[in-house]
Amino acid sequence: MEKIAVIEGDAAPLSLYIDLEEGSRGDLEVISRAAIAWSQMIREAALSVDPFLEVRVELVSGTAGSINLNSLIRAVRDTVNDPKRLKAIAIAIVAYFGSQAGGWVVGKGYDDLWLWVEHQLGHEVVSGMSEADKRNVEKIVTNVVAAKTTQAKAEGVYAELSKDPTVTGVGVSLKPAVRPRYVVPRSEFASRAGVNKVIEETIERRTETDRLTLTLLSPVLSAGEYKWKFELGSKTVWALMADADFIARLQPGSHAAPRMVTGIRMSVDVETVQEKQAGVWTTMSQKVTKVHGMSEPAAQPSWLDAPVQDEDPK
Repeated sequence: MEKIAVIEGDAAPLSLYIDLEEGSRGDLEVISRAAIAWSQMIREAALSVDPFLEVRVELVSGTAGSINLNSLIRAVRDTVNDPKRLKAIAIAIVAYFGSQAGGWVVGKGYDDLWLWVEHQLGHEVVSGMSEADKRNVEKIVTNVVAAKTTQAKAEGVYAELSKDPTVTGVGVSLKPAVRPRYVVPRSEFASRAGVNKVIEETIERRTETDRLTLTLLSPVLSAGEYKWKFELGSKTVWALMADADFIARLQPGSHAAPRMVTGIRMSVDVETVQEKQAGVWTTMSQKVTKVHGMSEPAAQPSWLDAPVQDEDPK
């Protein structure tokens, strides 16, 4: 069994594994940008542990086929010399890629963390670590996976790799040039890159009510949320009839039912709801809230001259 490289002095091994379609080669530019995003994520993870911890990510080797960017996290300047923190940062990054944004860590206990570490990374990763060491590592791992800056940089790795269609998965390992036990499939790249995040926006909306005189073109006498068709000058107006008293007069048995004829003029209140889209107010809905009066045309036009009834644009 291959031994996991241990920290010697001030360096910890960490490998970004990129799975490719069989027989394919990765796009050099995409892999290069992903490597930069990978390096930035490691730096941000280190800063979330100690703002005075300065690290350098060194490329040890890269293998073809399924690509492994085998790296060393090396401390450059550290006010408190504690190499175990580098190993904790490496474990945290593996954990981050092995789960969805590290949600399994936040709010879970000590035993859950180390069961996961042993299952995913092997018992040898924690061999020789005291309980005190594990407690310290637990705090570091939790800080790293909960840091917004770590998340942002991890999203960059997924975003870059998603640009190469030959990349089918990505994972992280503490073993150089070894496929991780869990590889994130390409189908999850978009969500992990933040592409599917819900963007909250404030919608500007306004409601106005105007007294208008409309010419009736097409009433709706059946029940349901159907729009009536009116004419206002050269414009066609589609509006719901929302005057409950007027609707009651149209019901069977009513002794006050008005005649519904083409060309009738109606004095009404029209409520218009608009939303601002791309800087322009757009009408979203209109409804007649009150019918004040009706007047029939002087002469009923011939049915041959009646306007063509367009489909209701619901």
